[in-house]
Amino acid sequence: MPQLIASGRIIHPGQCRRPSSGGNCDHPWCGTPILVTSPVGESVADMVRDRRFGLDDALKCCHDCLSVLSTAASVGIRHGDIRPENVICVSSGVRHPYYVLIGWGHAILEERDRPAMNLHFSSTHALQEGKLCSASDAESLVYLLYFSSGGISPDLDSVEGALQWREASWSRRLIQQKLGDISAVLKAFADYVDSLCGTPYPMDYEVHGPVGESTASRLLSILVSVYGLAFVFQVLIEPVLSRFRVKNYIKVRGGKLPSRLLVSPVFCSSTAWDQPARMMVDLYE
Repeated sequence: MPQLIASGRIIHPGQCRRPSSGGNCDHPWCGTPILVTSPVGESVADMVRDRRFGLDDALKCCHDCLSVLSTAASVGIRHGDIRPENVICVSSGVRHPYYVLIGWGHAILEERDRPAMNLHFSSTHALQEGKLCSASDAESLVYLLYFSSGGISPDLDSVEGALQWREASWSRRLIQQKLGDISAVLKAFADYVDSLCGTPYPMDYEVHGPVGESTASRLLSILVSVYGLAFVFQVLIEPVLSRFRVKNYIKVRGGKLPSRLLVSPVFCSSTAWDQPARMMVDLYE
């Protein structure tokens, strides 16, 4: 999360004609209060505009945003305004760039609080009910990844049109297919979020995994262990680790694996969504 470094007021360019008795001059920035936060980085919106937001960026962005959303959700805070302008990439002075979710000024603290409305990035529940459900921030993160990774941006001019686009996109699996072209992990994440949208079931943000395991494997581990294998039937996952220990071959048809399961990694054949896929899973007691 961003940290507050200092606060104050803007000193605008040019001569300030503030009256001696107090108040502000006629410059629009005069006296504007500001908060200085750290770290400082480049927004995802700028990276997308310059075509510098690639596969690795999408995976890292998803992982880092889920981590901070987990921390916020643990104390009852939801963001409510996730969009490319509110996610920055910090690369200066660090060995490995990372992503930070900013724009917490409109964070949702209580049930009566209303989130910011954005026709492209707000969750379905936020547009329909004017409030967030447990998966709303994750749904907005899916839209951010979809649009930032080349998804077609529709012309939306009304809440009704935005809801119709969401219904058509999810039902026709356009979002999952687009993210699947980028990464099987992102496709699995989108399916998991789709299963929770608008429901009372809690979103499990926890990201975990053995030390040294890749971000992709950690994300896949939590998604499969929490939700089961049904939503990855169409996924063909490329190897993400150099060595694998396979202890069991499991044939699944819409079934769920035990919740205490760590997958590292998972493979499945490119079969139809309702057909069984043979999984090679590394099970740990």
